[in-house]
Amino acid sequence: MKAILTRLFNHEELTSEETKQILLNITKEMYPEAQIAALLTAFQMRSITVDELIGFREALMETRLPIDFAPYRPIDIVGTGGDGKNTFNISTCACFVVAGAGYKVAKHGNYGATSVSGASNVIEQHGVRFTNNPDTLKRSMEECNIAYLHAQLFNPAMKFVGPVRKTLGVRTLFNLLGPLVNPCCPAYQLLGVADLSQMRLYTNVFYKLGIDFAVVNSLDCYDEISLTDEFKVMTRDYERIYRPQALGFKDARPEELFGGACKEDAARIFDNILTGHATPAQTQCVIVNAAFAIQVMEPQKEIEECIAIARESLDSGRALATLKKFIEINKEIELQKQTVSLEQLREQAEIIIRENAAHRRSMKQALAASSTGIISEFKRRSPSKGWINEAARAEEIPASYEAAGAAALSILTDEKFFGGTLRDIRTVRPLVHIPILRKDFIIDEYQLLQACIVGADAVLLIAACLSPEQCSTLTTQAHELGLEVLLEIHSPSELSYINKEADMVGVNNRNLGSFVTDVENSFRIARQLREATHGAVSPLLVSESGISDPETICRLRAAGFRGFLIGETFMKTGHPGETLKEFIRDSLSIDN
Repeated sequence: MKAILTRLFNHEELTSEETKQILLNITKEMYPEAQIAALLTAFQMRSITVDELIGFREALMETRLPIDFAPYRPIDIVGTGGDGKNTFNISTCACFVVAGAGYKVAKHGNYGATSVSGASNVIEQHGVRFTNNPDTLKRSMEECNIAYLHAQLFNPAMKFVGPVRKTLGVRTLFNLLGPLVNPCCPAYQLLGVADLSQMRLYTNVFYKLGIDFAVVNSLDCYDEISLTDEFKVMTRDYERIYRPQALGFKDARPEELFGGACKEDAARIFDNILTGHATPAQTQCVIVNAAFAIQVMEPQKEIEECIAIARESLDSGRALATLKKFIEINKEIELQKQTVSLEQLREQAEIIIRENAAHRRSMKQALAASSTGIISEFKRRSPSKGWINEAARAEEIPASYEAAGAAALSILTDEKFFGGTLRDIRTVRPLVHIPILRKDFIIDEYQLLQACIVGADAVLLIAACLSPEQCSTLTTQAHELGLEVLLEIHSPSELSYINKEADMVGVNNRNLGSFVTDVENSFRIARQLREATHGAVSPLLVSESGISDPETICRLRAAGFRGFLIGETFMKTGHPGETLKEFIRDSLSIDN
């Protein structure tokens, strides 16, 4: 190492073979940390060459744990880091927008080295457990279009320089290497760099590696498109400088992109963007980065069209649905399977089905026969409103709903976004006789088995979270367990999900992106369903969200709806059961 350092101090260049061997030696712990720090500092004193960088990369790729995503041809969106701006997790958020738009994303990331929150920090804040299990990662890619590759699980060589990088606290050549060592070797890449010299460097590297790419740089030294200044984009096809206004965006101020003082702040900003509660500057910054990523994969599209695609992913709620599904796959379900296997759960469900065969409750029949059709919802919070009734007790409120005249119950079991658990259904089941709907982001047979075991009678399947094939498979599996299915759709584009297998179809009046409710959505969807199927498919219709007065129920019933899911209207009051009783009394008086 001394000889290498001497050459570097004399401004000599190294070959790719030499830099490859240096890094391999570092992984064998042949050099003390002081010499590694000197090496990194030396490369900060002059620009690294293309061959030197490729040599370091070859060493990391040689020692990596590979993952084969070749059939998916994914993109990675990443910045070099180290720009000192402490922005929120722009590229990570853009990944979910791109995945929500239907493109495959293989996000490679790590903990923040020179900022409050790196990609791994913000993902971990959502309770995700990092894995290098190929089956889990491929399932994540197939079912929600995105897989997260935590660098430390795939690039063991990185751990040998981690302490030195943290101590130095400045950008090093490993900031340059990070974007080049995605273990799946993605087909496409959007890379943000902090200055124009890096832009030239990476462009030449990508040409040699044969990757389709876009390298972006904000001219005020952000390693992403910040919209705080003009920005430059280089691809295989063009090199261009853009002004934010030319693309329909307003200039952003640096403080508007601040990532917060702690990891929790960063995660909050991340969630705000996907739930429609971010500032315009934060939102448009994510959209523009996602748009240029889309254009890398579809270079025939004009950037304006790519912006529209990215914006629709965010505004429609597809990006948020992708995040929720990603969390389910990579957090709760996989962890639960390690405690109780799928086979064990199947055995428990078989026992429950045998014991309760004579006591099944049909939610569809209950709604059809009810004079009110009201599905009263038990939930403590929502993504749009936060805590609605944090102290709500499952031992009290659902039973008061039944006593007041509810036809069925909806119980939220998602903890992060709605403050519920499966224990709530288990608690309520012996206290009521009306059907219970398990409302959650259901994507796996495992969750259906759980619903069966705790005593649910029906489950919610959300079209926005599933493909038509997945929806059909889960419906069949639910029926085999004696569970009915409420298929939830949000827009006309999801009408194709509806078939004779669904017991009930719910129209959610809440926009998943903006969280604005519009009951007229139920009327539009019902009309379009009749026109699309010519009456051949006539499931029991349920209107969900935004129903706050009896007059609306009367209108919906006249339009063909027989179920009316209402939650916040009741839960936000001090006595939800009494509020429901008054609501039903007013509804019946209007009918009469």
